Amino acid sequence: MNLKGDFQKKLAIVIVFIVFACLNFFLGFYLKGQIDHKISRFNFTKEVSLKTQNTNSLTKVHSEVSPDGLKEIILYEKSFTGNTQEEYHNYLANQHIFAVREFDPWNENEIFLGDEMVGYPHWLGNDFIFFTTRCGTGCRGLELVNIHSKESKGAVITTTPISKDGYETNFRDWFGHEYQFSGSDKNLRSVYLNGKVYLIFEMWNNNQSIGEKKFLFTGNLLEE
Repeated sequence: MNLKGDFQKKLAIVIVFIVFACLNFFLGFYLKGQIDHKISRFNFTKEVSLKTQNTNSLTKVHSEVSPDGLKEIILYEKSFTGNTQEEYHNYLANQHIFAVREFDPWNENEIFLGDEMVGYPHWLGNDFIFFTTRCGTGCRGLELVNIHSKESKGAVITTTPISKDGYETNFRDWFGHEYQFSGSDKNLRSVYLNGKVYLIFEMWNNNQSIGEKKFLFTGNLLEE
């Protein structure tokens, strides 16, 4: 019996097994490091791309400087970046971003989210903005937003035909008061004059201007 030969064979098998185990261990450790490295790079790339997407998905569609010249109201439109029908409906409900940009020091804050039917925002003094919103047939909503508190109030403008060429306008304001006047409003604007703020309806009937309907805005009331 060759005991020495058997021992050498067994020793060789053990050595091969140990080498194989060591190689397997180091190979596994190396592969894990490569996977972790790829995952880290993927997360980093994803984070950067999302930041870039959020920045580039906004389009400035309107801006207007306040009467005091210290800030401006900006209307941004978001791009749709989703995939599902639910995401699209949510996008339409929040398609527009209203933001106030202060010039000195430079600062910009979001104050309101609007759907696809909102109109351009305009200043009503230096602390409020107003814009039209979706309402229904023969009517328009008119939103008032305090740029500091971000509180919003809704008003309704209803236009009714009363003759072949004549109209009547009903205005339920932001403070629960109702007004009726002849004609249909062709344009809404505001005027800042001698420290006072006015909301003005430009009225038309039979394709002709019939004058203006002017309201004094005090911040918590409209006065004829």
